[in-house]
Order: sequence, then C-alpha cells, then structure tokens
Amino acid sequence: MIQRFYGREYLILGMSGTEALFAVGIICNAMQIITFGKDALHVYRSIRDNGAPDPRLESYLDLAATGYKSIRDHSHGPLHLTNDQQQILDLSEKAYKSLQMFQSKFQELQLDMQSKKGLVGSLRAVKAGFKTLVNDKELKDLEKDFQRYEQLFQAHLIQRVCSQSDASALLTQETFARLDATQQEVVMKLAEGHTNLCDLVSRESVLIKNHVQKHHLETRADTNKGIHAAERHIVSHIAESSSKVQHEFALQRQDEDDKKRHQQLLASLRYPEMNARKNQIAMNFPNTCRWIFKTAGSSRTPNTSSSGGDHDEEGYNDESSDNWSEDAISEDQDQTDTTTLNNISDPFESVPEESTPFARWLMSDSGMFWISGKPASGKSTLMKFIATNRLTRDNLEIWSPSVQILTHYFWKPGSEMERNLRGMLLSLTHQVLLYKVDLIRRLLEEPEISFIHHKWSYADWVLEEIENLLYKILEVSDDAFFVMLDGLDESTELENYVSVPNHNSNVLSRLIQFGRVKICASSREEIAFCGYFEGVESLRIHDLTKHDIRTFANSRLEALKLSKSWHRQYLLDELTLNADGVFLWVSLVLDSITRACRLTNDIQALIERVKHAPRDIMELFQDIWERSGEDGDVASYRVTASQYLNLVLAATRLQQDGHSYSISQLPHSFLVVAMASETRDVKSMLDPARRIAVPDFLERCSKVELELPITCCGLLEVNDREINFGTTEVLDSLMHHDKKTIRFVHRCAIDYLTDTESGAALLGACRWSKEEPIARLLGGYMMRGDFSA
Repeated sequence: MIQRFYGREYLILGMSGTEALFAVGIICNAMQIITFGKDALHVYRSIRDNGAPDPRLESYLDLAATGYKSIRDHSHGPLHLTNDQQQILDLSEKAYKSLQMFQSKFQELQLDMQSKKGLVGSLRAVKAGFKTLVNDKELKDLEKDFQRYEQLFQAHLIQRVCSQSDASALLTQETFARLDATQQEVVMKLAEGHTNLCDLVSRESVLIKNHVQKHHLETRADTNKGIHAAERHIVSHIAESSSKVQHEFALQRQDEDDKKRHQQLLASLRYPEMNARKNQIAMNFPNTCRWIFKTAGSSRTPNTSSSGGDHDEEGYNDESSDNWSEDAISEDQDQTDTTTLNNISDPFESVPEESTPFARWLMSDSGMFWISGKPASGKSTLMKFIATNRLTRDNLEIWSPSVQILTHYFWKPGSEMERNLRGMLLSLTHQVLLYKVDLIRRLLEEPEISFIHHKWSYADWVLEEIENLLYKILEVSDDAFFVMLDGLDESTELENYVSVPNHNSNVLSRLIQFGRVKICASSREEIAFCGYFEGVESLRIHDLTKHDIRTFANSRLEALKLSKSWHRQYLLDELTLNADGVFLWVSLVLDSITRACRLTNDIQALIERVKHAPRDIMELFQDIWERSGEDGDVASYRVTASQYLNLVLAATRLQQDGHSYSISQLPHSFLVVAMASETRDVKSMLDPARRIAVPDFLERCSKVELELPITCCGLLEVNDREINFGTTEVLDSLMHHDKKTIRFVHRCAIDYLTDTESGAALLGACRWSKEEPIARLLGGYMMRGDFSA
C-alpha cells in the first residue's frame, strides 16, 4: 500500500532485480516487434511494386518473431503482469499476427531455386502473383495499424511502464548491471527523456543494421552465385533444348520430304490399267482349287478359306459313258425305283484328291515353280486363288518369316502396259514400295539409281531404269518376296525374252538369283516356255481339275429340269470325261445344253451333244455357231451378234493401241455399247441435232441385255463390277447400265474371231466397214454425254 501512495518511483525502487529485468524486457521485445514489423512492411511494398526479391525480408521477419516469442515467454513466467504490461502484450500480439497473415500469403509465391519452374519462372510468378494475392488497400491498412501501434506505445505505454524518473532510479540499482547492452541503452535513453522509438533503438538499430547488412551481403552473394549457376544451367538447357528441337524439326521435315518423295515415286510407277486384269478374273467356284495345297501323304484336302468338299479322280472310269446305249438307258429307266434314282449319289465324291508338290515347294528354298495348262483351263483363276489364300502365306513363312506377296497378270487383249515387261516391272515395284516409306531414304542415297529423283509419270521410265530400281530394292530390303506372274504367254515380249539362249540374263532368272525371291509363273505349254522351265518344279492344271469341273458342272445342271435326277449323273460323267480340264469348254457346252433343253430334255440327245462337241476350243466356237440354227435361233441373230462382237472387239483394240486423249481412255460400258448398236446409221448418230428420250434408251438397254447372251452364244459376258469413267456421271436412271462393262469371255474368243475363217465370217455378217464400229462407239460416247448428270 505504501508503494501505491508514494507513486511509481517508489514502486520501481522497490522492485527486485528480476522484476526490473522483466519490465525492461517487455518494453524491448515490443519495440522489436513494432520496429521490424514496419521494416518488413516496407519490404513487402517494394516486392509488390517492383517484383524483385529482397533477402532483408527474412531477417526482419525473424527478428520480429524472436521478439514475439520472448514477450510470450515473459507472459507465461512466474511474475504477474500489470495492466500496462498486459496492454503492451496485447498490442504486440496484434502487430505480429498481422505480419503472419502477410507472411503466409507471401510464402505461396516465395522464390524456390529448386522448383520445377526454375528461377525465371519463380520471378515471373512472384511479380504477377503477389499483386493478385495482396491488394494495395490491405497493405496500406496494415501500415496504418503499425503507425498507430507505434504512437500508442511511445506516447502512453512506455511512460506508464517506465517513466524518466523510473529509468533514472534504475541506473543506480545493481539490477542495471544485469541488463544486456541493448536494455541498458534503452534505460539510459528513457532516463534522458527520450520516448520516440527511433531514439530508443538507435544503438540496437545500428547493431541490427550491421547484422542485417552482413546477412544481406552474404545472402546477396549466395543469391548471385545461385543466379549465375541458374543462368548457366538455363543457357545450357536452352542450348540443349534448342538443339534437340532443331533436330526433331529436321527429322520431321525429313520425314515429310520422304513421304512426298514416296508418293511422287509411287505416282510415277502407277499406270491406269495396273489392276484391271486382276479385277477381271473371277474368284474360284466354291469348293474348287483346294487341291493345290494338298501334299503327298495327307489324307484330306486342306481347309482353305474359299473351298468346300474333297474329291479325287482315283477310281474314275474314263470308259463308263462309252458303254451307254439307248436300250440300256431305257432298261434302267424301267427297272429302277423312282425314289432310289432321285437319291442317287455321285461315286466320284468318295475318293480323295491327288496331291501336288506346290505346298512343299512354298516351304522350300527352291526358286521357281511353273503352272502350265491348256487354253481356258483356269490358270488365272487358280493363280488368283493362290495369291489370296491364307495357306499360301502360312507355307511361305516356313521358308521366310517376313515375306511379301507380289502379283502381276498379263493380258493380251489389254493395253500395251498390260502385255509388256515394262508394265510388269512397274507393277511389281509399285507393290514393293507401297508401304515402304523407310526404303525411300536408302534408295535416294544410292548413286546408281539417282534417276528416281526425276520421275513423275510411268511414261518417264525406260525398261532398264525400272529393272535396275527393282533389283536395288530387292537388294536393300530386309523382306523376302513371293512373285506370282500369270499368263506369260499373253506377252509376246516376254515370250521372246525367255527364248534367248542365255537364260540367266533375263529378268526372271535375275530375280531368282537374289535368293530371297520365289517365282510362281503360269502359261500355256508353248515351246518357248517348255524350254525355259525345263527341270523346274511344275504341275499341269488340266490334269488336276476333274473334280473342280464336276463340281462346277453339277451346280449348273441342277438348274435344268431333267426328267430323271440320274440323268444329271450321266451328263456329269460325259462332261468330265470330254472336258480335258478346260473350264471354258465345259461352260460353253453347258450353255449349249441349256439352249437345247428349251426344245427337248431327251437324255440321249443331250449326251450326244456333249460327246460330239469338238475338244478343241476353236472348233467348239465354230460348232456352237453352226448349231445355233438347230437350237431355234432366227437367222437375224447372227447379224446382231456380229454387230455386238465388232463393237466390243473395236473397243478392245482401241484400248490395246493406247492412243492418248482418245476414246481409248474410256471403258466401253454396257450403256455405250447399247447406244452404239442402234439401228440408225452412223451419220444420224453423229448428228449434233439428234434427240433421243431417256425411256427409249432404257428400252434399248433392256433389249441388248436380253439378246446379248442368246445371240453371242457365250463369247461375250457382262461384268457387273463398277468402272470409273473419270468423267461426269449420267442420270440416275441410266446409272445401272453405265456401271457395267461388256467383255470377251476369254482371250480364246478373240483368237477365234481374228484367227479363223469361221470367226472372220461371223464378224463380216453385219457388213460393217472397218471404221464403222469405231465411229459408232464415238457416237455412243457422244450420246452418253447428252445424259450427263
């Protein structure tokens, strides 16, 4: 109580040493929080405005945190706080927590030399992000708060806790000697009457400034060192990245250039009719051609993707049909139960097919195989079957795991490119390179084929160049190749080529010499090819197709209304016996039987027709025409057939000649042939003022479609595959006829018309001049143009 009545001086004088330390400590810690808090806010503003880092900030915040920790320690000590001391504590806590709020925001953007963004990215993030997180108003408000804290502290609280007289009295106490230098300086300043913080902390500020300056210099040195290291790393990384990007761009440009050159080279190899013959060849009849994969010792025919049942010719009696007689047939008819006869089976189906060496050859290292056969025996159909059947690749992969199958089909009635060596080499080279972009760069680096840089069209290639290119491709390629060449006899140039005494110099022999090339070729058994393929593994197709012919004929005969089902068995035996493996012969004779059945279904008459049909295909054509009158055809049909045959033959020859920019470049569609075969004369057809209605054209097309198979006796056929005119399309109502072509059923049909007296007489039956068919085709194209969509 005495202390309270006699004022503060007595209170201080009555303090113990510990209480004196306690009071001065609170003042000094509060001063430290407020002073360095203001300094930290000044640094915050500098960072916000300039975006540049300042290492002093960390020191200021650390010193403010140290003051706060100390004042908190004082508040939890054994001594009781006075009201004034508690007020100083509260003020300090408010100031420090405001600093913490700013510090937490800034830490989100603090520089991190090891961050993923790196130094440059961090600087950019701080400069842009701090303004977003801390707006100017928040910073100003906090600055005002600290100004207010400072004024309250130095105007009121310092005097209440330690006045000038209190400080003077404290100088004489032993306790003063126990204060540290900073606290002693504060007490002395208070004793002199100073209350401004800037005066009270002058020495402390100097000490701290020196500490901060030293820390700042050390931090700046470390920062500069880090920045220089980061700069070197960034420059190195940029240089490395730039080099990598440039390399990637170069590779990309090279890849694009390679693709362009690849497309350019492919375009120069491609000619319009490259796949025409292949697309004309019909797929094999169901359940046929499977025998090609049957090997010796196997008990059944391989199950191929396009085949069915198993047959063989063993046990087949070639003389069975010669024992027939009208009496025997009549006797059989009387004695055989109807039910039994209707369910008669074909004994020909009970035996296995004969094996061939072909599958074994595919797996071997042998280079050449020859498939020979009579004209129209089905060689092209078999070759297409082999090329598209999965078993071919399966067997080849035993020889070489990576093998590419190449095909080319010669076609004598086709264009020049379809029947010469240049067309074959262009086709094979195009197939090899079709998906081989990676080969282009290697080829472009080969000096001996530098000519490939300047090829834009198939017309740019000479035979020696394309031959050398193909050899080079086979030399550098990692793949093996299986080459299928169909119809060698369709190319006069190739026939002459293999006839030279030195066989090793021709293209086929040179291809085989690469070792990773196998060739399967087909042709007729002409002298040149028999000599060239002497000693080569081979098979004769017409010796192996009895089962296939029987399957095909049986399907056709099932459509005929024969009086007895067993009649079909007799006809099958006779057809198989007399066909000699020639499919076209069977087809033409079946057409003849079909026409005969319109008049009679007498089995003896039908069998006699088969037995007396000429075995030679040319003689068969003549026999068919001579029999046309017997089958009830009117005489005028011969003239109509002559007109159709002349038109299609003229169109075929135009295509063969290959005249540029002429009607030879346009397919002879069914619609054009129908228009060209009109009864009006050529002058009327070519008259620009001519007019014809669409219904009249449709009626004309229907008539041609009806009479063509009857009048031409199987020499012509309509192909339903779509064609591409490369010109404008016609009206929808005519499109059905415009998307079909008319062609000869086989090359033999052309040979018959051009090489025999009977064929020449048939062509002359319409009494057209040599030029009239061409003129009529031109008129047909012109009339087609009138109905363009």
